[in-house]
Amino acid sequence: MYLKHDTSPIGIPYLLRFAWYSFMNYFKDTTFWTPVVFFVIGVIALLLLSLVEIISKRVFIWGTGITLCLSILVVTYLADQHWVKNNLPIVQPGAAELSKSEPFRRDVFGILITNFYGVGDLEIKGRQIQSSLVATLNSRFKKLKISDAEAKEYVLSDGKSIKSFNEARNLGKEYNAQIVIFGTVTINGYIPQIAIVNPQSELLQIIEAETDIFKNENTFTILEKQNDIRLSALTDKPLQLTSFITGLKYLDKKDFTNSLKYFKEALSDLSDDGIQNAPIYFYVGISHQGLGDHELAYKYFKESEKLSPDNAQTLTNIGAYFHRKNKRKEALTYYDKAISNETLSITHYNRGVLYSELKRYDEALNDMDEALKLNPNVSLAYYTRGVILGRNKGEYDLAIENFTTTLKFRPLFGPALYNRGVAYYMKGPIVDALAEKDFLKCLEIYPKRRESLYFLGLIYERGDQKDFPKSINYLDKYVNEVKPDNNLTEDALIKINKMLKKDKTLAMYLVNPPNNY
Repeated sequence: MYLKHDTSPIGIPYLLRFAWYSFMNYFKDTTFWTPVVFFVIGVIALLLLSLVEIISKRVFIWGTGITLCLSILVVTYLADQHWVKNNLPIVQPGAAELSKSEPFRRDVFGILITNFYGVGDLEIKGRQIQSSLVATLNSRFKKLKISDAEAKEYVLSDGKSIKSFNEARNLGKEYNAQIVIFGTVTINGYIPQIAIVNPQSELLQIIEAETDIFKNENTFTILEKQNDIRLSALTDKPLQLTSFITGLKYLDKKDFTNSLKYFKEALSDLSDDGIQNAPIYFYVGISHQGLGDHELAYKYFKESEKLSPDNAQTLTNIGAYFHRKNKRKEALTYYDKAISNETLSITHYNRGVLYSELKRYDEALNDMDEALKLNPNVSLAYYTRGVILGRNKGEYDLAIENFTTTLKFRPLFGPALYNRGVAYYMKGPIVDALAEKDFLKCLEIYPKRRESLYFLGLIYERGDQKDFPKSINYLDKYVNEVKPDNNLTEDALIKINKMLKKDKTLAMYLVNPPNNY
């Protein structure tokens, strides 16, 4: 009996592949495992057959077995290539729906795709687009040689579907996915919606890092969440969809060069093909921002704003651009507009920093409080609130409490250690030991904060006279390591002279003794 090699979907390649995915679904790389497993099966069959008649029919049996093994290898390889090349959906009855024991591995960028919602006959189309998306993404990842990204189906029971970003995000967390794609299907096409499951905190430096928000210097802020994305008709453009998802993968890894490359490939040049470029422009801008090119980032944020003028994330980033350039009026306008459309933690934090620079401290505190209500994990909101409470309100206990909370999130954050030390110092000699500990730790991990030397000098200066040598040593180091026009330098020299008048033998602790001591 001979089996005809039929190239139709119900022929031998399909049957072999169907059997393969049914019994070996847990293998990740089917192109590798298919020939290996069938080869092993063939060898076992060959050995069994050879045992039937070892002497008279040995050559015939061996020849037949080898031919059979080679045929199976060729057929399965061609079938596999046929499915990959044509992006055909892989039918896996009972295996397409993930079980609780099959989440994505932690080292994989997982894309979970649920069935698209549709009524009547459209429900079948929704399942088809789901399978097609999985096959398209996986084959594209394979072609790009991206081994740490994978798409899987999650089939909901009949009549059910994911209808909100929160539902999608909860499902994604259950299965360790980074992205969940869901959506609807209409007679006019498919509308995918992409939920980012675990928005990355501290993904971006919207305003660059520095230590003191009261010196008109840039301050590090946290991106509280990323936009969820609705990309009409992008499923009809599989290469563009894959490029967009790949861009998100590299953005998740902070590989901004590659994220920029793929986001640009996802942009559509046509205005009537149903693809919304606004969120793609936004992520192109984010990638430029990650690469430090803030001018190009601003250009793409403005393009996104033209297409989606009320998007709070885009408005916040444009405000941050002006904030960075010390154009505070323009920055405040954009922050206000963003908050009027959506209350994001990042926007309140940015505006709070701006208010503090404008010495509008009550408004700054209100924004920091609001930022923390929306996201209690914004460590720098505690820090900024502590600075305002300590320096401008004189509420040192509350300031210390906020700096301590900051250090729970970021134990090696030097500015919080320094400012908590200052707050301890301001409370008086009774807590000088705590202040000393913070200043010494700050110098250890954040040597640029030379003011710690100055305050260490003050601690010992207000102690017993036997501590004067330590005080002079620290104050003298501070004087010699900072700019001469610093206000604290003059005060340090005054205190050094005061101690030297009591005991001129202390001059031996000076590197460059002042002329008038």
